[in-house]
Formats: sequence, C-alpha cells, structure tokens
Amino acid sequence: MASGLKGSGDLKKSEKAEVRAGWAAISDLGNFGAKVFAKLVTMHPEIRSKFPWGSKHLGAAELIEDTDVRTHGDQVIRAFSLIIGDLDDITALSDYYYKLGLDHIVRDIEPEDFQKLLDAMLFVLKEELGDLYTKNFKTGIESLYSFTVVNMNRGLHGEKHLSKAERKEAENAWMTFEVNLVDNGVDAFINLISDHPNRKDVFPWVKADLSLEALRTDPEFKSHAKIVFSALKPAFMNLDDLPSLSNFYLDIGKQLEHMNIPPVMISYLSDACKKTFHKLLGQDYTDSLAYTFEYVYDFISSRIFEGISGLQILTEQHKKSIKSAFEHFFSENLAGCDNRSFVLYL
Repeated sequence: MASGLKGSGDLKKSEKAEVRAGWAAISDLGNFGAKVFAKLVTMHPEIRSKFPWGSKHLGAAELIEDTDVRTHGDQVIRAFSLIIGDLDDITALSDYYYKLGLDHIVRDIEPEDFQKLLDAMLFVLKEELGDLYTKNFKTGIESLYSFTVVNMNRGLHGEKHLSKAERKEAENAWMTFEVNLVDNGVDAFINLISDHPNRKDVFPWVKADLSLEALRTDPEFKSHAKIVFSALKPAFMNLDDLPSLSNFYLDIGKQLEHMNIPPVMISYLSDACKKTFHKLLGQDYTDSLAYTFEYVYDFISSRIFEGISGLQILTEQHKKSIKSAFEHFFSENLAGCDNRSFVLYL
C-alpha cells in the first residue's frame, strides 16, 4: 500500500451516504480533475514531468483551462467515479484498477505519487463542496482511494503472461464452449442472475416476470446471450496479441455507457462464465485454464470499463500521422536532433 494510505474501501452506511451526496455535487469531472492536477503540480512541481501535458509552461489558472489537462483530468476522475457508482460491491472493480496500474508502468509512477494526488484531490474537494465535505465523506474517499491504489500497485509490479501451452488450452476450451454458444451463453447469464437476483432488472432484455427456466428458452434472452458471447470469441482466438483488440472492446464499452448497465455487472459475469466453463469441461477445467480465463477476461473488462469511462485510444493511422508530423517538425526546425524519444511513446 502506498505510504500514508489506509482503508479497504469497505465503508460504513453513513460514509456511503455522505460520499454519494458529496460526489454528486461535482457537475464537471473534467474541470474538477484539471483543478486537482493544477493543485498537484503546484504542491509538487517535481512530479509535473510525469504527465503528457507537463512540458507546457502554464500557471495553475491556465492549466485548469487547458484542453489536454481537462481531458486527462476527466479520464482520471471518471475512472475513480466508477467505484463510487458501486459502493455496495467495490471488490468487483479490483481487476479494473489492476489493469489501470499496468497501463501506468511506462509513466514511472511511484507509490508516493498516489498520496500526493490524494492530498491534492482532498484539498480541491474541501474547497468545492463546503458543508458536504464532512468527516464521513473524507474518510470514505480516503478508504475508496486506498482500495484503488492497492490494486493499481498490483499492476505496477508487473503483468501476467501466457505460455504457448496455456494459450492452446484456452483456445480448445473456447471451441468446446462455442459448439453450443447460445445455450452456454444463456447458462452463464442464468448463473449471473441466480447469484445476483437483486440485479436482474439492470438488463433491459431480461423479462422480470419469467422464471430462470423460462428465460432459458426466451428468444430475446437467447439473442442477447449470442451477441455478448460472440464478442468474447476474438479474444480467445487472438491470445498471442490481445492488445490488437483494444479498440474493439473499447467501442463495446462506449455502447454500454448509453445502456446504463452498471460496470460491476461485467465483473460479475466473469464468475458466472467460470461456472459454465467448469460445468462444461469437468476435470479439463484446470487451474491453469482458470488463470488464463482470468487473464483474458481482465483484459476484456478493463478495455470495456475504459470505454464506459470515455477513454480514447489512438488508431494506427492516428499514430502514423502524429509520427509524420513530428518528423516533419524536426526536419524543418531541429535538423540533426534525434526525435526517436518523442515518437517512441506512440
């Protein structure tokens, strides 16, 4: 755990209520995030170079109005907002924050940087919220933030990798599942609803008046099961190059944003799927297969969460255009300088 951070994210009822009330008062996440980052680099100027906009020679007031800072602020605060949207079951988001940690390895983020960001965020929250900034609100935010940091640090300490044997085992398992994709997909969704009956109404295509057995044969239920589980196939068929599917799952997340399906349901579906795979494969459902499934589902769900959060990923064409622009700039203005360090990050 980062120095100074404490709390498991398991909040008292009073903390949950006051965190929800206080956070709801933040109407513009981008503006709020920009204020937090402006305060952060004012308090700790040495950290400024770790951010993509850090080289801009802007004061605090200018940073708050800068488009790049506001966009970054919106992405960061929106990612934290996910946990506030599911205070009753935050553990389902642990894999999402783990993957977020992986994505920050290249930025050279240190454990103490998280405490600095928390201090800046609390400072701005106190200024913005007035009477809503209560003791319960503060301790609740600290505990939730600590939960996200613990899981991000897991990611910062390294990524999992699949062996050739693990990839082959997972491909074979998927092909077995795919033989009866619709029925197996329906079974996974039945597991999900059975495990979380109070969440049944979050899916607009689940008819509340039908029993679980009746849902198994419901045409609309089966149709959506087919759509959802067909979307998993590309990942299991491209286990040696999952990053190439980032935009595919990011776009799915963007579509889900408008359906108002709680992100936690995506995490719940992981356990529901494992039950179906286990029932389907029997003794062939090995520990290594369970490990691989978690790895693949972690990738898929993290990209979907990012899509829901509004994250944008550069296309190859965008990357080529940016690299070309940098090369042209250097050839025209800084002849003889090495521009590789600038384009490497693309």
